[in-house]
Amino acid sequence: MALPDGGHRPGSLKQQNKSHKHGKHRSKGDIDRMNCGRVEVKTLTKRIKKELRKNDRRHRAKTIRRNKRDAVLMEKRNLGGRDSPPHLIAVIPLHGAVSCLPSLALLRTCQPEVVLSENLQHPHFFGLFLPRLKQRFSVIGLDGSDLHAILDAAKVADTLLLLLHPLEVCDATGERTLSCLFAQGLPSYVLATPGASAIPLKRRSEARRNITRHMDRRFPGTRSPLNLDSEMDAVLLLRQAWEQRRRCLSLRRARPYLLAHHTEFQSGAEPGGLGTLCITGYVRGSPMDVNGLIHITGYGDFQLNQIDALDDPLPFNPQIIRKCEDIAVSAMEESGKGSHGSGKRVVATANPALQASLISEAVPDPMDGEQTWPTEEEMKEAENIHCSAPPCGREASPQHHLRRPPQSNPTCWAMSTICCLALLTLAYVSPLKSNTASGQSFLHAPISDFIPDALKTKKTRKRVPKGTSEYQAAWIIDSEESECSDDENSLYDVDDHVAVEAVSQGEESDDGISEATDDIMMSVGESARDDNYDEDLDMEAERCALEAYRAERLEEMFPDEMDTPMDLSARVRFQKYRGLQSFRTSPWDPKENLPMEYARIFQFRDFFASRKRVLRSQAEAEGALPGWYVTIHIPNVPSDLLEDHSAKSPLVIFGLLPHEQKMSVMHVAVRKHPEFTEPLRSKEELIFHVAWRRFRACPILSQHTPGDKYKYERFFRSEAPMVMSVYAPIMYPPGSVLVFQNKADGVQELVATGSILRPDPDRIVAKRVVLSGHPYKIHPKTAVIRYMFFHREDILWFKPIELRTKWGRRGHIKEPLGTHGHMKCVFSGSLKSQDTVLMNLYKRVFPKWTYDPHVPTPAVWYPREKVAAPEAVEGMK
Repeated sequence: MALPDGGHRPGSLKQQNKSHKHGKHRSKGDIDRMNCGRVEVKTLTKRIKKELRKNDRRHRAKTIRRNKRDAVLMEKRNLGGRDSPPHLIAVIPLHGAVSCLPSLALLRTCQPEVVLSENLQHPHFFGLFLPRLKQRFSVIGLDGSDLHAILDAAKVADTLLLLLHPLEVCDATGERTLSCLFAQGLPSYVLATPGASAIPLKRRSEARRNITRHMDRRFPGTRSPLNLDSEMDAVLLLRQAWEQRRRCLSLRRARPYLLAHHTEFQSGAEPGGLGTLCITGYVRGSPMDVNGLIHITGYGDFQLNQIDALDDPLPFNPQIIRKCEDIAVSAMEESGKGSHGSGKRVVATANPALQASLISEAVPDPMDGEQTWPTEEEMKEAENIHCSAPPCGREASPQHHLRRPPQSNPTCWAMSTICCLALLTLAYVSPLKSNTASGQSFLHAPISDFIPDALKTKKTRKRVPKGTSEYQAAWIIDSEESECSDDENSLYDVDDHVAVEAVSQGEESDDGISEATDDIMMSVGESARDDNYDEDLDMEAERCALEAYRAERLEEMFPDEMDTPMDLSARVRFQKYRGLQSFRTSPWDPKENLPMEYARIFQFRDFFASRKRVLRSQAEAEGALPGWYVTIHIPNVPSDLLEDHSAKSPLVIFGLLPHEQKMSVMHVAVRKHPEFTEPLRSKEELIFHVAWRRFRACPILSQHTPGDKYKYERFFRSEAPMVMSVYAPIMYPPGSVLVFQNKADGVQELVATGSILRPDPDRIVAKRVVLSGHPYKIHPKTAVIRYMFFHREDILWFKPIELRTKWGRRGHIKEPLGTHGHMKCVFSGSLKSQDTVLMNLYKRVFPKWTYDPHVPTPAVWYPREKVAAPEAVEGMK
């Protein structure tokens, strides 16, 4: 029906179309039209990425990329140039028959116009300046059997020159050296084969295949090794070392370091034989601050007293070199001294107010936080004061104003109070108070000279048929042994066998026998010398090794299981243990019942923020710049510090970041080395090479899993990474870790490799003990269990703890039965007769204070015979 005015009114059933869904937000065009050119204050003062147009963002990314590329190119050009230290090359032989001396001789005379700078203290350390390449090099030769010297040189070297044998490539010692270098962090390297030109032409293809096969396994995607038999080969090697891409190790990024060129000890008036040690060398890495601390690898932490800048002994301009030589000669004639003092000027002197302290441990106060129960007189006096005056009470520190918790042991509570709540605030760290001449052949100093005579392979002469190999001759019984047998006509006798064959051919003369036989030299293994086999056998060591193998196998079969003692109450034997509803989610206070050693260590309030702040401040540090040739003065050094230091070993100095001298609980994540197959218990003494430090300690082992609690391990397992926890100085990750075991003969075997984790005294390492029982009577939902406990009181004590079985049932103790350890238990399902009931108990364990910075010099390593474990022998039967 139409309306009077001629319009139409829609009814209630009129279709209503939905409006367009534009995301319920205003578009950019709407915002621009509403603002009419106005800009907010936040937009003007804050950089917003979305404000840049597409072209602007592209231009900014291009600029950032170009700046990074220029920085990398500048760093590469400066290495070995005018404003940087010389390019440091460490020469390492990887075979006992290869010597570094001929290679060093070739590098010295690689060009006629080369400028040399000799080092009088180190026989195999010299500097090179090549005017054609416009580069400076420092070359140091190392002994292939000295692992400590190789690892120390690899910490500071820019390039490693690895010398390979042209036929055998690497021996066992070289393989071990490569394993250690890869685990520590391998810098840039160059491979060379000295003596390759002396190989006959028929064997060169075979030698090339051996080297290629080894490189594909160890150095995939690397250039072929260079020959090093002439001066031209040496020039090409130096050019490749300078032009190749640099590998930056993490431990060098934010720390200054220095390789000692010259050392001098100045005796002082201090008592106890202390003096000043002066070390001269090029500053590398970051600037070296005179107020900071340094660490001499293998000898400890020290302060600096003064830094002197000297004239560069290898300047970039050859005219300056001749001028410096003239100055040095004139100074020597006048004063009779060397050229180390020429051009000396003091760069920086330590400020006692700003100098870092050498304090590494907090001094614990055993009476700090002590609180005794008040006497009646003290309580009456307190009441009188409270009634007569405003409440003021006894004055106390807010950190130590504590009340005694009810129903607790006063002694244990006082000890936990000292260890848990006494904190010292220090910057970002808070301590918790609880032999061949140059030009000789490459065959030099075989490794067999260092192997004991008892382990060398002996040679014996046998009379065998012609064409018999050494392997076949080993299976033929010797004639002397055959004479002792009753069957003299046996065909297995070598001489009779040859005689029978000669008779069959009509040649019965002795000449025929001699022609048909041949004398060969064969190697007799250690197992064949039964008469001398037991001379060097240590029965006590064999017994201990057998016990260790049995204990490790028992731990693998029944992990953490322990028999409940019958003569001792279980609640007394396991009084330090507790039960957990869930090992992953159950709470555990990390400040509870800490040992007294925790009063001597330091802890970060916020480790990641502190590390970020320290690295930022180190990037802005001032001091002796990289590339300066300086002398650092180290005061209060014992006179016998460097007595055992070999002149052929490098002396490496690293600058420490703030707080890296303080003790804390350090954790390292390691994995067992494949070549180490012996059982290794927790808390055994090991040798750690952590970044730039070396020390001895007895670590505890734990699993490397996510969560806030970590299970303690009694043995080092090889199938998964483990975490070792020790008391050690703080070290900022990342950093490499090498773990060695010191044998009875002084040889150090590589046990594990890994990396540093953050220092964390609050890391909870829980040791688990599993008590086992057996079903005696089985019902649908209940069962009678025996052999878990032997006293009624123990059952009542451990009643709240949950039970589990090996077949996945869950349950709890309902009540004890009798007085001899039987108990009725309720489970989630019916048990099987062959099932085992288990109860898990946990306690927190801490490492022992066994930190020792002194590491003995290892004996020469030699390959050992691999001995199969007892379980492997039984599996082959």
